[in-house]
Formats: sequence, structure tokens, C-alpha cells
Amino acid sequence: MSIDKVLKQILEAERYAEHRLSEVTREVEKIQEQATTQAMDEYDKTYESAKRELETKVEEILRDAKTTAEKESERIVAQADVEISKLKKLAQRNMKDAVEKAFEAVVSIGD
Repeated sequence: MSIDKVLKQILEAERYAEHRLSEVTREVEKIQEQATTQAMDEYDKTYESAKRELETKVEEILRDAKTTAEKESERIVAQADVEISKLKKLAQRNMKDAVEKAFEAVVSIGD
């Protein structure tokens, strides 16, 4: 085999290797792009799932807070009704006492 043939084969082998390296590099880049896309898709799915779960928990907390506030409001209104009733009775008793004392004062003037 002549040196020219050997050099030509070496040159062809180098070209082939460069070509294969270029193909492999493109394939690696393609795989990396696909992996990035898949990772972003998974991230988006995870993010949306976490967001929905958080929204559900927030809605549940708000519902519970509303229920608690309503019950507390009802309790306060009931307490206020009791206090109002007590104050009315006290006012009636005070009015009755005042009328009796006024009547006694009027009667004692005539004596």
C-alpha cells in the first residue's frame, strides 16, 4: 500500500470522524432540548398542581374562618340580646321605683 493511499484513508477517516462527531453533537443537542422541554413541562405540571392544591386549602381556610366568624357573631348578638333584656328590666324597675317615690312625695305633700 502506498503512502498516498494511507494518507488518503487517514484523511477519509478524519472526515468521517468529524462528520460523525457533528452528527452526534446535533443528536446530543436535540436530546438536551427535548430533556429541557420535558423538564419544563414537568415543572409546569407540578407548579399548576401545587397552585391548585394551595388554592383549595386557601378556600377551605376562608370557609372555616367565615363559619367561625358567623358563629362568633351569633354568640355576640345573643349575648347582646341578654344584656339588652337585663337593661330593660333594670330600667323598668328604676322607672317603677322613681314613679313610686314621686307618688309618695306627692302624697306626703298633701298630709
